[in-house]
Amino acid sequence: MFEEYCSRCGECCRHYAGIPVTKKDVKRWKKNGRKDILEKLVVLEEDFVMEGGIRLFDKGDRLIETGEDKYCTFLNREERVCSIYEERPEVCRKFPLTPSGTLWIYPESCTVGKRIKGLYD
Repeated sequence: MFEEYCSRCGECCRHYAGIPVTKKDVKRWKKNGRKDILEKLVVLEEDFVMEGGIRLFDKGDRLIETGEDKYCTFLNREERVCSIYEERPEVCRKFPLTPSGTLWIYPESCTVGKRIKGLYD
């Protein structure tokens, strides 16, 4: 939907807690033998709550781990492309919407975010 506006900044692949995955994602990766992806999952041991009390993730949720720079493990940093694109999580497939159907909050550097902001201003 917004692919033509993407400048491959990689900001959509950056998250301070990890990249959320669904049970459906995990089931698909198991079925497809994607141990490389399954090995990069972390399970939250407690709720992930931001300042102000906004809970982003619940205890037990699974996330793809991120590096020290907070980018997804599967983002090719040089080319700014997903190394598991065909197997990417549902949240990435639905981008720029969250799994619940709301819009992500974008940094100013994101060209898709600027386009969306322009549509809703």
